[in-house]
Amino acid sequence: MASSSDLSGYDDLTTAFIRHRKRKSFDRNLDERIKARGEKILKENHPRNTSRINSHSVFWMTWLYVGGGLIGVNLSIGCYCVLWLSYYKKITDWDKHSPYIIPIATASFIAGMIW
Repeated sequence: MASSSDLSGYDDLTTAFIRHRKRKSFDRNLDERIKARGEKILKENHPRNTSRINSHSVFWMTWLYVGGGLIGVNLSIGCYCVLWLSYYKKITDWDKHSPYIIPIATASFIAGMIW
């Protein structure tokens, strides 16, 4: 019969398991203790027990969304200038029509790439 010290730690559990499987005789008590300890380890380390949302992932998701939003602002301004002003309104000098639009597009692109 195996003692209860066979299952005191993870290394002892592994040793007890290997000894248990190499024996010719079957020890139901040791088998049940190994099985219980293994199920406990599986429950403790199950992926559902850990949260997918933590401070690190929130930080990077926020960083990504802000940077993507700034790039989106840049692309929206570009589409406004090229499609609306150039093709639809036939305005070729964007600086006279909207003097603030090019600096905003440039700043949002730079901030989005850095952010």
